[in-house]
Amino acid sequence: MARRNDMLAHTHGRPVDIHAVRLSGDRDSKPAAFALLVRSWFGRSVVSFESTDVLAPNGFYLSGSKIFVNVDSDHPLREVIGHELLHSIRLNHSGL
Repeated sequence: MARRNDMLAHTHGRPVDIHAVRLSGDRDSKPAAFALLVRSWFGRSVVSFESTDVLAPNGFYLSGSKIFVNVDSDHPLREVIGHELLHSIRLNHSGL
């Protein structure tokens, strides 16, 4: 997560502490099931993180095939995953 922390530091002007965590121990949970669909349909892996930092984003996409979502987000995780998926599609398919 060091590279992601560096990106967030650049964006926010100071380091933002984030730590990788499991999205869910239960693959039948709605966010975990949605993450599996995103991976199978769009080829994007969902990486979840947690943070107590007020500057931690709800989620982010840098490049490649990983979408990052904050399990402590105030928004539903499916909404955050969908939002970041849209960013990844726009950045990788500018003609759409």
